Formats: sequence, structure tokens, C-alpha cells
Amino acid sequence: GLMNAGEYSVIQSLNQVHSIWAGAGSLSAQSGTNYFVANGATDTTEAPWIQTITVNPGDIIVSTTNAPVYYRFQAYIASVYPAEPPQLAFEMSLNNSGAWQELTTSTAPENFDVWYLTYRDGYFLSAPTTISFRLRNTIAAEGGNDLAIDSIYFGLSTQAPDYLDNPINSIGPITGGVVPEPGTWAAAALLVGTAGFVRWRRKG
Repeated sequence: GLMNAGEYSVIQSLNQVHSIWAGAGSLSAQSGTNYFVANGATDTTEAPWIQTITVNPGDIIVSTTNAPVYYRFQAYIASVYPAEPPQLAFEMSLNNSGAWQELTTSTAPENFDVWYLTYRDGYFLSAPTTISFRLRNTIAAEGGNDLAIDSIYFGLSTQAPDYLDNPINSIGPITGGVVPEPGTWAAAALLVGTAGFVRWRRKG
């Protein structure tokens, strides 16, 4: 049971871990069968999820002929108790620099037991060697502040599960440099483990 602040688990039903969360089990996984759930802690510096990915040569190809390469980070979040909705900040750090950049900060909707999509689009101007992600809950309340997360995605924007319904909403550089006018570049990228070669065409 997740009765104390700062405890978390991966579950199929809320009633596995807390008897009063969201009607004790009415929140189904956004996709698949499992999702992450946590009793929000009061220490907003803690990160219940940190992951570092090593970028192998060829995973992300960025050159003068195809930059910028557009990516998307997205996740589904939910509040599982009708008090003090959690505010979740997803952050990224490149090349083990220790400098964290905000990807998204979203407050789960007060109508708890509902999945909410949070996402950000951006682009690479050069290929990183490592990409680190972390999650922080920025609300310090002990009562309420309970959260669920499902279906985290990071990859090419056009291959994101919800791309067609949620086109690019914000664009920014990750590694610095000149910011191109959105939608005016032709770009191509080969991301190992995805469907393969993807092209963006000039708009307008």
C-alpha cells in the first residue's frame, strides 16, 4: 500500500495500493495494462524517475543538410485523488552536463481519474552523446498531490502516437545555435529502432 508520501509503484489498478484513490480502481491504463502511480512527496527536489540513454552512432543523425531534427517528448498524467492536483515537471539533460532543461510542466486536471496529455516538440541541431530525463513533482502538499503517469514517449515528432491530433505546439533548440523559422526546413533523420527514414517537407 502507498499510504505514505514518497511511495510509488507500477500497477494495473489503484485499489492494489490505496483504498480511496479514484474510486479504488476506476483509472485504467492509458495504453497497455500497467502504469506508474505515486503518493506525492513534500520534497520537490526529489525525482521519482530518472533515466539516462546512451546515444549510439547512427541513433540520431544530424548534419548541415538535415538540421534541425524535430523530436517530441510526451506523457500522460492523471491526478488520482480529488485534492491538491500534482504539478509535474519533466526535464532533460544532455551529455551528462548536469544542466536540466524543462520539457513540460503541467498540473493534472482537478477532475481526477482522467488522463491528460502533456508534451513538447523541439529539435536537435547536433547529435548528443547521452540524453537524461527526470520527473519532479513541484507541489509540496502532503494531502492529495497523488499522481499517475503512463505512455512516456521520446522520439521523432511525426512518429509520436498523438502527433496528428496534437501537432507541434512549441519549438526550441536543444543545443543552441540559430533558430530557424518553424515549418520552413526540409529535414530527414534516421532513428534506430523506429520505422526508419522520416522526412519533413517545406510548408506553405
